[in-house]
Amino acid sequence: MQRRRPPVLGLLLMAVLFSSIAHSAPYRITVLATNIADYGGLGEWSFAALFESQQDAVLFDTGFKQDTVLHNVLHLGVDLSRVEKVVLSHFHSDHTGGLLLLREHFRGANENALSKVYVASGFFDQRQTDAGDFVGPGNFSRAQDFKQAAEAQGIVFIEVAGPTQIAPKLWLTGPVPRVEETYNGPQGLFITSNGQSEPDIIMDDQSMGYLTEQGWLMTSGCGHSGLINTGKVVKSHRGCADLLDRRRVSPVAG
Repeated sequence: MQRRRPPVLGLLLMAVLFSSIAHSAPYRITVLATNIADYGGLGEWSFAALFESQQDAVLFDTGFKQDTVLHNVLHLGVDLSRVEKVVLSHFHSDHTGGLLLLREHFRGANENALSKVYVASGFFDQRQTDAGDFVGPGNFSRAQDFKQAAEAQGIVFIEVAGPTQIAPKLWLTGPVPRVEETYNGPQGLFITSNGQSEPDIIMDDQSMGYLTEQGWLMTSGCGHSGLINTGKVVKSHRGCADLLDRRRVSPVAG
């Protein structure tokens, strides 16, 4: 199901890494999983990126297969043991598959490693196909099984209902109102609420805004909410009040 994303949502991050925004900003951004890789790394249809500064570090998404991001961080010499915060952009397996193995691997060096996980409201809603098959995050069919397995490893989930600051200059959008675009993503999954089954339009999709001196840098996993809608949420946030005359949003998509 997750492999049917529209091609317009291709990776934009590499271009940003070489932009003046990335070079002048205090966060170093490292791509840890995407559909391309150098020699020795693993590429797959997924996304993961690390934002790290002297003050804080945040892992955005965790790849598809359980061991892809782990393989790549070991290959790159990246230590995730100091990273305590994780953002999951939405429930799809190609963004949530590596969480449990990464937590298991790095908690020996730091009990709090990768232990605080931010998800948007609706992340744990149970999805199913029209045939009645359950579909959940990671390698789980049931969302609650994924949640329980993570919590058994000491992971704490924080559900985000609106714009929320999680680190210096880093803000989550939370669920994004569908104003310009109604939905951008695959079809065929349903959510049952109050006895009614409705098409899943992935209302738990969220992105992260990074406030730089030049304006906002926006990181999106798939952009199921629509990048225009998401950009409006980021740009309207009070955190950029001092940049109103010169702000801009540069998209970063997985």
